[in-house]
Amino acid sequence: MGKAKRILDAIIVQRAGRNEVIARSIAARLMIKGINVKAITMSTPDDPAMIKRLLGIARDMDVKLPILE
Repeated sequence: MGKAKRILDAIIVQRAGRNEVIARSIAARLMIKGINVKAITMSTPDDPAMIKRLLGIARDMDVKLPILE
């Protein structure tokens, strides 16, 4: 559990840094793509389809993901 949240956090942190306005903009872009940022938590079950979508979004945004366990 929590893999989707770690991917999501990596996308937001790497794209926005510490800029809250950009972080909100990225969250809005993810919402448009069908990812409810607020609904994904560390206790969210690892859904392979959701993880695949998040990995695709990360690749499209040129986000380098740390090795996920």
